[in-house]
Amino acid sequence: MLFYDVDMFGEGPKPEPLTDEQYQQRCETYDKLLTDYKARVAKAFGPRQVRRLEKEAAQFIDRNAMLDLSFHDWSALLNDILRICCEAFIEAKVKYTPKKYQHEWTATELDRLIDICGIEENGRYYIFRDAGLPCKKPERPVNPRAEAAAV
Repeated sequence: MLFYDVDMFGEGPKPEPLTDEQYQQRCETYDKLLTDYKARVAKAFGPRQVRRLEKEAAQFIDRNAMLDLSFHDWSALLNDILRICCEAFIEAKVKYTPKKYQHEWTATELDRLIDICGIEENGRYYIFRDAGLPCKKPERPVNPRAEAAAV
C-alpha cells in the first residue's frame, strides 16, 4: 500500500493530522472521482472490474494515509491510479483473450474502450502494441530540466 505516514527510523518530523474540513474535502473528491471512473469501468467492462477498482482506490480514503501530500498532489495521484487501473483492465483483457478470439480485437474496438476510460496517447500506444496492432509511437514528453540545461 502507498502509506507515506510511516517513518521507519523515527527521524523525520511527524506530519500534521488532517483537519475535519481537509478530510471532508478529500472525501468529496474521492467520491466524485471514484463515481466517474466506476461509471466508465462499468460501461466498458462490467461489475467485476468495478469492485476491483474500488479495492484499488480504498487506500486513498484512509484519514491517516498520505498526510504529507498536499490536496492537489493527493487528488492528482488518485486520478492517475484510477486511470492506470482502467488501462490495466484493457491490457489484461487483450492479453488473456484466447488465441482463437484475439482477431476480434480491432483498432476500433480498442479505441472505443480507450475513449470510454479516458486513456491518454501513451497508454493507447502500449495497449495497441500488446494487441499486435500498428500504432504511432507517441513523442516523448518535454523535460523542462533538459531544456533549461540546453539554454
